[in-house]
Amino acid sequence: IEDMIPKEDMVVLISNRGMIKRLPLTAYKRQNRGGRGSGSSNLKSEDFITQIFIASTHDVVLFLTNAGKAYWIKVHEIPEGSRVSRGQNIKSILALGENEDITACAALTEFSDKNFVFMVTGKGIVKKVKTSEFANARFRGIAAITLDEEDSLISARLSKGNEDIILVTSSGYALRFTEQTVRPTGRTSRGVTGIKLGESDTVVGALTVQKNEEMVLISQFGYGKRISFDNFKRHGRATRGQIGYKINPKTGAVVSTASGTKRDDLICITSQGNTIRLKLRSIPVLGKSAVGVKIVNVEEDDYVVGMAREEKETS
Repeated sequence: IEDMIPKEDMVVLISNRGMIKRLPLTAYKRQNRGGRGSGSSNLKSEDFITQIFIASTHDVVLFLTNAGKAYWIKVHEIPEGSRVSRGQNIKSILALGENEDITACAALTEFSDKNFVFMVTGKGIVKKVKTSEFANARFRGIAAITLDEEDSLISARLSKGNEDIILVTSSGYALRFTEQTVRPTGRTSRGVTGIKLGESDTVVGALTVQKNEEMVLISQFGYGKRISFDNFKRHGRATRGQIGYKINPKTGAVVSTASGTKRDDLICITSQGNTIRLKLRSIPVLGKSAVGVKIVNVEEDDYVVGMAREEKETS
């Protein structure tokens, strides 16, 4: 049956109340930097978008929850919606517990002993597990990590096991370290300290460093910049790293990070469901201490919650 489903890039959106939907990437037209974006969800007033990612209809999506569990489904099994539809409650698709919510997602093409899911929590704990360990997660879920009290998973990245990782915090710090200092563990382990955090600081994103790619940082109130990975020298795991974004009251905290090449597009989304699709190269390259430029024009009661990258095929 899957062979009859065309391979198509989809944007998947998840809200705080667990509403999920997918829609074709082609539904989003490219705009200029600094635009207000266009509506993407007709959510109830007390609900807001928390997650966005782009994946093919044939990909597997691994969902990680605040209970430290993992579930997966194929992208084409997520109900397709329109730009203004609310979507479907994810609890009608996955057997989540009563107070269980999705906090991180990763898209993968297959389960393998050669690739890893690199998990990061808000309090800076990291761990990596072979993707093959999650093959049985499907709808009912299995353990992925043992979480400390009041900690939650914020990022799940695919890795080859020997890459450099960059962790980014809400106060603008970035730490680059080699993933080889994090040994693979079983699904029930807690993990190890990835980054040392200042008071009230939290990890907001993680990237694997790839050749020919650059990092993009975006703040709560829509300011962002592109920055070369070369600006960040490798440090030891469990150190604080270095400043990568100088936040101020106008920019708000750093909320998301992405990476890509000059050919790629980015989609940014706000809590109210407004989306803007723009070329990565339209975002200026700036130094570590720069605050960035206006990427998304957000309304007074709105804020940016995330970014997703559309990868262009190299010819």
